[in-house]
Amino acid sequence: MERTDQPKTRKSIFLIIVRNLLLYALVPFLIFWLLSGPIGNAARRSDAAAFGMLAAAFGAAGLNWAAYSAVRGKRPSLPVWAHGLLCVLVTVVIAMESLPSDHRLRPTLAVTAGWVGLASAFLFSLWCARKRNKAAHAAAVVIWILLGLFFCGMLYQVFRDFETGCVTLDTWISIGSMVLFAVVFCSPKIAAAVRNKNALRELSGQAEGKILQILGITHLDRDDDLVTLNAARIQYTVDGVARETRAGISRFTTRLFGREAFIGLTVPVRYDPSDPGRTYVKRLDKHIFEENGIELPGRWEILRRIWQDLRDDMRQKKKEKADRGDSGGAS
Repeated sequence: MERTDQPKTRKSIFLIIVRNLLLYALVPFLIFWLLSGPIGNAARRSDAAAFGMLAAAFGAAGLNWAAYSAVRGKRPSLPVWAHGLLCVLVTVVIAMESLPSDHRLRPTLAVTAGWVGLASAFLFSLWCARKRNKAAHAAAVVIWILLGLFFCGMLYQVFRDFETGCVTLDTWISIGSMVLFAVVFCSPKIAAAVRNKNALRELSGQAEGKILQILGITHLDRDDDLVTLNAARIQYTVDGVARETRAGISRFTTRLFGREAFIGLTVPVRYDPSDPGRTYVKRLDKHIFEENGIELPGRWEILRRIWQDLRDDMRQKKKEKADRGDSGGAS
């Protein structure tokens, strides 16, 4: 049985590798090889034509994302977003390399390529950070360090341009890209704040809730990876009827203070008077202890707990690895 299954497994892995290389490497390479001439000619013809080719590359990437959503029936995953921006980066590089070294558009295209590459690498690092793999986590950390150095260098150059009075189009492109990155980075929190504000207008009732339990809820993300989120079960009473709701809480907070520390604490629950089942509870954090008059542990105690959690995790992983080795040797 094992001998017959092994070739099938190798074949399936081989097909997956070939399919991914064909879709994400070979086909884009052939497309760029065929379009390198028209892209370079457009960049040499005029500045407007060069930026027109860049806009066309963004449009092609957007069409790819839309086709992925239509075929797969879900939003594109982080590698798909990153690959689209990588194709845009290749387009910018082709246009930049086709220009003479003293062309006035070359620095602008270089700045554009830097920011597009920054966005692509950042999306790929987020995907690596979500993987349950030490190598992927290490790659994410390395990418974040490189991106931080790149961002600091760009910010320093912007300040130098204003200090020396040499503000050019590249400077304004850098500033606009920074503002765009900040808006995109904060957009989930901004959207959540707007939704909460609109919900609070309807949820005029308020009750006192009591935390009963901290749950770990596991689900699949857009990349089909298992993700565990923590939530608190909260009981509140409206018109003599006991009801339950849930509130989010980060895993870092529960590991820092422990799950048992939150049980029994009271939190305000906003609800809709016409439908008491519609509720809103603020995300739980360390401020809940201050609101309940509980003294928090000191800084050194918190660091000691974090170090103890890390040691416990390392010991648990070593134990599981040893158990798998013993079971494999026994079999």
